Amino acid sequence: MKYNHLLLVSLLAISSLFAQIPEWENPRITQVNLLPPRAQLLPYQDVPSSLSNDPSLSTRIKSLNGMWKFKWQANPLALPENFYQSQFDDEKWDNLPVPSNWQVIAQNEGRPYDLPLFSNIKHPFKADPPHVPHDDNPTGLYRTRFELPEQWQGQTVILRFDGVQSAFYLWVNGKKIGYAEDAFTGKEFDITASLQPGVNTLAVEVIHHSDGSYLEDQDYWRLAGIFRDVYLIALPSPCLWDAQVQTHLDQNNDAELRLALTIKNFTQTGKHLLVISLLDPQHQTVWSDGISLGAAPAGEKRYTQRALIKKPVTWNAEQPVLYTLVMAIMDADKKVVAAYTIKTGFRNVVIKNGQLLVNGRAVTFKGVNRHEFDPDQGRVMTRERMIQDILLMKQHNINAVRTSH
Repeated sequence: MKYNHLLLVSLLAISSLFAQIPEWENPRITQVNLLPPRAQLLPYQDVPSSLSNDPSLSTRIKSLNGMWKFKWQANPLALPENFYQSQFDDEKWDNLPVPSNWQVIAQNEGRPYDLPLFSNIKHPFKADPPHVPHDDNPTGLYRTRFELPEQWQGQTVILRFDGVQSAFYLWVNGKKIGYAEDAFTGKEFDITASLQPGVNTLAVEVIHHSDGSYLEDQDYWRLAGIFRDVYLIALPSPCLWDAQVQTHLDQNNDAELRLALTIKNFTQTGKHLLVISLLDPQHQTVWSDGISLGAAPAGEKRYTQRALIKKPVTWNAEQPVLYTLVMAIMDADKKVVAAYTIKTGFRNVVIKNGQLLVNGRAVTFKGVNRHEFDPDQGRVMTRERMIQDILLMKQHNINAVRTSH
């Protein structure tokens, strides 16, 4: 009995201790109010727009990229009071482009922020997992304002960050929304309940070092900030929430297309139809089918679909042939509610007799490590710079990339 009492006291003490540790130093907390991870499905208002693969053409996506108000702090412990409130005066704050790394801006423009640091094996601070410096832990405070399109009224609005290093807190109109770590994966928050008509205020606190920094440690430039796109997504009900696409080739070079699709209703909905089409590289339809969604309450439902695709053109490193999967949700009047596209390819990869075979043929891998890094902009990558990287690799006969590096 005495042993049990001591055990209970010890557990309570440990729980109390963890409760007092900030999220950015608590390995038990990697996110707060973050939406579950899913495929990056961007909704468009119609099929032609979705085929463009250009988010700027979607009336359901609003970019928040641009010039934000910014204040640099030496650490996250002494922040301006109520800096996240809508009425807070940020007029004297700096202007900082989003996306960017604030150390790169400091280097390029001579601003008094911390500078870029390159580190290989050694951590940029004394390694003591999960602890990170409290006094010397540069922190960036961001603020911006936006208005919602009128046609978004009554819809679910998701706020997505494609990349923030290393940890961040989020507020909308003074209300704390959540927290997230893991710099290199997209983060989504449902901010619908915190939005208001007219102007909305968004505030973000980005902390350079967190317990997640130990997992992100590599031989590269140590940078921080909102370094990838930030945007709003208006989701109808129902919407395509998640999707998994698999392709399986047989010995006759025919393929089975396997789909696992998650449809989400934010409110009770009437009957809808999900129309699925597979287009070849010339955008000719090679297969099409429909799934009746029916009337449904709020919640998620998973659908599976399989199709035989005769003799598809296969994918390989020299000829990366891609097909386009188009999925359109239509209402009872056959009007498109939202359209989505996913690129997919047909290939067979196996290891046989100690050799890796792609579509039955042995491949000699000539690979490199690749950091997502721009010599002028840090971790902010433009489409033009990515294409330049690919061209350089192909010119040197590179056919494989270790992206984990």
